[in-house]
Amino acid sequence: MDYEEASNLLIMCSSYDRFETFLKIKDQLNDKDYRRTLADAYTGSDNLYALKEEVKEAFLEDRSNREFLMTKKELKIYNSLPENLTIYRGMTVEELESGDFNISWTLLKECAEFFAYKYGRNFSTEGIPKVVH
Repeated sequence: MDYEEASNLLIMCSSYDRFETFLKIKDQLNDKDYRRTLADAYTGSDNLYALKEEVKEAFLEDRSNREFLMTKKELKIYNSLPENLTIYRGMTVEELESGDFNISWTLLKECAEFFAYKYGRNFSTEGIPKVVH
């Protein structure tokens, strides 16, 4: 399977099923297409709380071509970042207290606040106390 075929499969899924579809097809992808499809599946998915361990494993999988997780514009920004910077994450208080953090972090505190307090598509954490770290 190549990237185009994988993309077509992901497009046919709802944002709640997209990452599970990626998990079903990931072993059929070469490293470059795996990274590109992983990026698409992750950024196009909602409510990944129940799959948080699978998400971490997918990003940590021992494959080459990590640069294909980013667009050319994102890679340029990444390469221009200073060595030390502040990043933020909107998360549940439980996640903060566990110290076992999930994948998404941002340079913008406002973005973390949005995902902690306003984003309505994480049904698995609805009603659970949130915090920005």
